[in-house]
Amino acid sequence: MEVATWAYRLGAYVHTLRREYGLAIDMVHEPHDGGWHGRYVLRSPVSILEHSP
Repeated sequence: MEVATWAYRLGAYVHTLRREYGLAIDMVHEPHDGGWHGRYVLRSPVSILEHSP
């Protein structure tokens, strides 16, 4: 899933999910002209228990 503009602190969210919830989340380097970007990949199985509209 691509990240929308709401996720200015995505790194902090990923840190919390890794440390407090024990989720396996990798970061993959994706090269492009002039450098690279990182893409987070969720490796842990998860289940949606509740959905709020």
